[in-house]
Amino acid sequence: MKTSSEDVQKKIDEYSQICRHPESPPLKLGLPYALLPSSDMPSTKLSGRWPNPWPDGNEGGVYLVLDDDLCLLYVGKASMKSHIGSRLSKHFREGLSGCVVAENWRTAPKYIATLPIKEAGSLRRQLLRNT
Repeated sequence: MKTSSEDVQKKIDEYSQICRHPESPPLKLGLPYALLPSSDMPSTKLSGRWPNPWPDGNEGGVYLVLDDDLCLLYVGKASMKSHIGSRLSKHFREGLSGCVVAENWRTAPKYIATLPIKEAGSLRRQLLRNT
């Protein structure tokens, strides 16, 4: 069963209720960033597209790799020492014809979404439960 980005946001909301101080600001997953922009992209708002800078690239937090249906393929975390932009640049690189995916994936990654947060490790564990 695929996990949609809406399902991920629900898990983020659960995490906020259980693990964060009630006065903490709400956590909101960022808009998708297109790794492989094309004319047949879904009609969704984007935070950016390749080769523009990564969203929240200088922050620590979690990043999601999504397929063409905006369903979850991978959850990664980035600390303040190895910020989101640095981690994403290990997975996706500049190539002659655009974005090059560094690893082999069962399903091709098309988008990423980010959430800057200091407690990236505990949020990542929550997102991986039952996913």
